[in-house]
Amino acid sequence: MADRGGRGAGGVRAGAGPAGGAAVDLLGSRRFRGGLPHGVLPHGQAGVPGGRPDGGPEAHRPAGRHLRPRIRPAIRAAHAGPRHRSQLRRGVGTAVSRQTQGAVLLVLGATLLSISAFSTTYLNYVRPGFRPLLVGAGAVLAVLGLLSVVADLLGRSRGRDHGSRVAWLLAAPVFALVLITPPALGAFAARRDDGSPARSQTAAHGALARSGVTELTLGEFIERAYAPSNPSLAGRKVRLIGFAVPGEGGRSWHLTRMRIRCCAADALALEVAVHGAPAPAEDSWVAVTGTWVPWPDGVPDDYVVPELAATEVTGIERPAEPYE
Repeated sequence: MADRGGRGAGGVRAGAGPAGGAAVDLLGSRRFRGGLPHGVLPHGQAGVPGGRPDGGPEAHRPAGRHLRPRIRPAIRAAHAGPRHRSQLRRGVGTAVSRQTQGAVLLVLGATLLSISAFSTTYLNYVRPGFRPLLVGAGAVLAVLGLLSVVADLLGRSRGRDHGSRVAWLLAAPVFALVLITPPALGAFAARRDDGSPARSQTAAHGALARSGVTELTLGEFIERAYAPSNPSLAGRKVRLIGFAVPGEGGRSWHLTRMRIRCCAADALALEVAVHGAPAPAEDSWVAVTGTWVPWPDGVPDDYVVPELAATEVTGIERPAEPYE
């Protein structure tokens, strides 16, 4: 079967028999591939009808220069499988990401609307003036999230059926924030506030009524107590509203309310020490009626918590607007 007729590079004819026959000379080199040469070597002619551009039989390997072979090996299912699965995984990942974004936007928008447009819960976190901004932001987020979810559901293929379930599962923490609404700041935050309210030397307050009870905010009460001369609180009955914070040693307790400029992050505790009445439960809201206790040595240079001699303490519901 050896071909020594000077075929050169085409050492095996196109019609060579199957592997396993007698030993043959490999391209004139007198070497064998394990004694089992290929039936058609790459440099030989495959014998496929149809022809090359020059009319000859097609070659088994790609033609030289810029020509591509017309005959290629068939793609088996095993070759296409991994590529198909990777493409499917990428498709699911894209769907999950898109659905997750839409779901989270929708839930966040609905949450903002629920706490600002349909309730006063937002007052636990910001001042009343922020309500229009919260309503507008919630509406925009809800619309964008809804459009994203609907668009994905309409264009979803069968291979992405698991995406929506995963997306809503990833959005579960957002639902938890909706169901577990943090309350307004209370005694816990007040104990950890080491700041003191600014004392205004120019604040002008009118005279209080000599008879009856005048309701004041804690901030105004503190400003009047620190008036540089002739405090307007002397001998006047006032009514203050806040939540109870037990004092150290049990000698007194503090009527407290948080003041915010923008949001709960910049809150400052306003406190008045109450004497003459037992301490209510911690964080309970009360209205205290009493009279200011004058400074024994005049207005102090350093900040000292003003005192109130209570004559009546009444429990009340928490105000809708908990901050001053």
